[in-house]
Amino acid sequence: MTTLRSALFLLGSFLLIAVFGVLVPLAGLAGRRGAFAVAAFYARRMLDWVEWTCGIRYEVQGWENIPA
Repeated sequence: MTTLRSALFLLGSFLLIAVFGVLVPLAGLAGRRGAFAVAAFYARRMLDWVEWTCGIRYEVQGWENIPA
């Protein structure tokens, strides 16, 4: 089952990379903010994808120690 889930993640991540590999530079034509927004959206979708396919979750600790 782990192999199947890993293969599903790999295929989906290739698809996400292909799509966002085109969208991020195109958004960059609109400015740095647009590219950053699309890249942040990509990162969120990738984290959702790894959680859904592989069951991996994350937790940020020490957030209060990061300078603003």
